[in-house]
Amino acid sequence: MAERIFDWSGVATTHLRPTFFADWLVYPHLGKDIWARKKIEFPFGNGRHAPIASDDQGRVIAHILANPKGHEGKTYTLHGPVEMNHAEIAAAMSKVLGANIEYAPTSIEEFKQNMEQVLKFPPFLVQHLVEVAQNYRDGIFAGTNDNVEKITGTPALSVPAFIEKYRHVFV
Repeated sequence: MAERIFDWSGVATTHLRPTFFADWLVYPHLGKDIWARKKIEFPFGNGRHAPIASDDQGRVIAHILANPKGHEGKTYTLHGPVEMNHAEIAAAMSKVLGANIEYAPTSIEEFKQNMEQVLKFPPFLVQHLVEVAQNYRDGIFAGTNDNVEKITGTPALSVPAFIEKYRHVFV
């Protein structure tokens, strides 16, 4: 809806649609927990995505703001370079960090209860993240592309490069 409003406004606009963030792995309460438990516990089943780092999104935004010509009226979906499921992400993390990290899928209900009872997230955030989990399972975030590289001239970070860059969050 917000995109349509900007389209109708007549203001030159570029829409960016990042998919599923690599940064989920390093959020303050998650990175340390993953490292301590050697487990990634999300309710994403065997869904797949190509993790996109906020660093790459920032580079895309900066490039478009500095060089807007040719980007007006365009919509760019932003994916990382390689589509993976969370078992593959855990394996990549294991290799980079030198420790066995496993993917231990949980149910959406367990995920929701943890957010409400343990993490004390506000209801609007719980609702949003439950919907994200279902969308993930439904394949909404699947796919990959090279839009980051096409726009900025530099490839998007891979999961191993992202984990290496943010190693300090885990160890």
